[in-house]
Amino acid sequence: RADPPVRVLAEGRALPAEELARIAAERARAAGLTRAVAVGDGCWQHAGTLAAASLPEYSWAPESQQSARAVAVGRLGGWYLEQGRRDDPVRLGARYLKATEAERRWQQEN
Repeated sequence: RADPPVRVLAEGRALPAEELARIAAERARAAGLTRAVAVGDGCWQHAGTLAAASLPEYSWAPESQQSARAVAVGRLGGWYLEQGRRDDPVRLGARYLKATEAERRWQQEN
């Protein structure tokens, strides 16, 4: 219910928790933000590292809410459209942070 409703401090990618905390703190300072919600795989595991950063003050999404639901993705898309942001669907693609099981097996066989 915030305005603007969502601001990403650090994009989804694989990196050490300390680096994520540093990036999020820098971006929070630059945007004048003092509070953030930590979501995503591992946010509970690295809560201490994130909380140790001076900014922002974190709230923790419940573990049951860590997966993006279709309605949440739809709302984000709606907010993007309201802002005039557009993406070319032909150029959109999945961004996998880890190799799939099929890829690992194929690499082992070759």
